[in-house]
Order: sequence, then C-alpha cells, then structure tokens
Amino acid sequence: MFQCVGDLPQNKTPGNDGLTIEFCLAFLPLFGRLLVDSLNYAFEFGELSNSQKQAIITLIEKKGKDKRMIKNRRPVSLINVDAKIASKMLANHLEKTILNLLCLALTLVNVRNNVNKTW
Repeated sequence: MFQCVGDLPQNKTPGNDGLTIEFCLAFLPLFGRLLVDSLNYAFEFGELSNSQKQAIITLIEKKGKDKRMIKNRRPVSLINVDAKIASKMLANHLEKTILNLLCLALTLVNVRNNVNKTW
C-alpha cells in the first residue's frame, strides 16, 4: 500500500474528506492498518463505505480563457483519497495479473507452434 500511495500524483485538490496524498504519506504509518482493514472489508463485501463512494463534481476554469463563460470551464471529480488508493491498488494488481496471463498465453502459442512444426 505504501507503494500505491507514493505512486499517486501529489499537489492535487482533496476530495470531500479534505485529505491529500501528502497527508496520507505523512500519516500512513499511523492509520495505514485501519485503511487496509477498511479496504479489505469493502472488497470482501463488494462495496465501499458511503463516504468512500462520495465525490464532488465541480467546474474549474480553463487557463487563459474568459472565466465568465461556462464553455470555458471543465468538470473535475474530487474523489476521496482512500478511494484513490483502492483504485491504484486494484490497477497495480490487474497490471501484474494481465502481464502474467499474457506471458502464459504467449508461451502456449509458442509451444503450440513448435509442436505443429515437429509433426
């Protein structure tokens, strides 16, 4: 989990929980176990807590544009840090799993090609 938190982009606006990645990096040794338990519970029962599922959608202005015009703004979702950490952990796990499956598939194709050549 420490790796996942370290890989997340820093200096970003926090979600409605008010926590930033920098805060999590500083205090992860204190509450990391609680966060892991919370996320394990969510994965076991298939649902995050209500606060972990919340996000705030807001509009931010595009740089160098007239901020009075709505077309010069874009939506952004402010997601809670624990949900970002959970997403990053899942993405890292899926990346490893997909790479392992790809290697296995390529090995099987290679073996099949070699068997076909000998017959």
